[in-house]
Amino acid sequence: MAPEEGERQEPRKERTPQVDWAGQLRRTFSCLYAKQKGGMVEALKAKNFAKMATLYNGEDYGDYDKRIAKAYKKHGGN
Repeated sequence: MAPEEGERQEPRKERTPQVDWAGQLRRTFSCLYAKQKGGMVEALKAKNFAKMATLYNGEDYGDYDKRIAKAYKKHGGN
């Protein structure tokens, strides 16, 4: 449908993908508990997010430690 003459057309908004971090963390941690992957559970309990990110993604983990810490605090972690 074409806009009428003189009618203002709103610009289209780009959609940004929504990431379900809480769901992602739940799936990750449930997997960790099931597998008891060496050191990850202990790193999380100690709030050593850099160690956890390293164990999960390897040495080049980017800002994953900061993302984990942010999600931890957001969902009730102290």
